[in-house]
Amino acid sequence: MFDIKILINESIEKLAINLFKKTKCGNLTVRFPSKKIINFSGKSEGVTADIKLNNYLMVKYLDCMCFHNM
Repeated sequence: MFDIKILINESIEKLAINLFKKTKCGNLTVRFPSKKIINFSGKSEGVTADIKLNNYLMVKYLDCMCFHNM
């Protein structure tokens, strides 16, 4: 049986990954609720940061902030 919650979480994770891929400088390590850990690096050196996402509720805020500042 297919679970809609799993499908939604996977889709949101893909959106978050595409958003974090836009890192321009520095390094960002993201720990997703799925336990997946991905490192994102910009083309130039800069700040190094780690972020742990406990759920995907924050994606709606990041999406608004990032796309309005482009």
